[in-house]
Amino acid sequence: MDKISIIIPLYNVEKYLRKCLNSIINQTYKNIEIILVDDGSTDESPAICDEYAKKDNRIKVIHKENGGVSSARNLGMRESTGEYIVFVDSDDYVSNDFCEVLYKGLKENDCDISCIGYNVVDVYDNITSSSSQITNLEDNEVVVFNDKEIIKELLEQKILKNFSCRLYKKDVLIDYQEGVNYEDIIFSVKVFMNCKRIVYTNKCCYNYLVRNNSLTTKRSEKDLLDFFNAIYERYEIIRKNYPEFMLFNIKSLILSTLALSTQNVSIKRKYDTVNEKIDILISIVNKYVQFNEKELLYILNDYQKAAVYLMQYNVELYYNMLEERQNLKESGKI
Repeated sequence: MDKISIIIPLYNVEKYLRKCLNSIINQTYKNIEIILVDDGSTDESPAICDEYAKKDNRIKVIHKENGGVSSARNLGMRESTGEYIVFVDSDDYVSNDFCEVLYKGLKENDCDISCIGYNVVDVYDNITSSSSQITNLEDNEVVVFNDKEIIKELLEQKILKNFSCRLYKKDVLIDYQEGVNYEDIIFSVKVFMNCKRIVYTNKCCYNYLVRNNSLTTKRSEKDLLDFFNAIYERYEIIRKNYPEFMLFNIKSLILSTLALSTQNVSIKRKYDTVNEKIDILISIVNKYVQFNEKELLYILNDYQKAAVYLMQYNVELYYNMLEERQNLKESGKI
């Protein structure tokens, strides 16, 4: 039986860590090593890690100076001894058959990566959304993506997302970029380019916790610039290596631009540098639309079409539309 290395980077998660670890040590797939990388925590998290390591000899604890989640993941990969690797965030938790479902999907379909579904949960364990709601697949249905299908699917994201609920063959992995947010966006593209086959099993075994103070809810200037850099680099990688997917690349860029612009609206567009970066994305979209408007509009919904139209003719109205849409969402009207 192959060994799976479960890498868990952590920083000040004493409220959530036990739940995460309990879900990991009780896996039905037993040949695992659990690598806990304490990224300079200042709460009781290091003590909890050491406590669990004393009770389970499959657990290895690494205490390091704070360097961010990417540096912790990279260190975990270097210290791992398994043939396969999976990452779990320390405030998330998984089902008991998490590893078993991932491993079965990968081995039975001769794939480089195995992916599964996820639930988004709040701090009270309420499921607020689920990947099964958007895949339109049957429960436990299995889908395999081959070669260039992998990149097309990553752009469309009908099934595969940038989240970390995946089992990887160790030899397809690369290091995460350190010191930035949204690191999963570029990591996913580059790793997927190394793969010949990826399998997805439509079973929600991963529970992704959204906290009010989590990184994904912050909108600092660095957060927004990191987001821009990630989506722009992804666009350029696909443009240069997969020109046949330019239409889907532009659609993906439009969706990411909308997301970045909406975050920018929420902070009143107060950072000039961020405004300039968004203008770069809008310029790319507008240039493509000049020569490919008909085929692009065919694959966009009405909201996206309106956004593209306003990007071309009135950027201020574009931002006004996003602000109004955000207000309607916050009031529960849409």
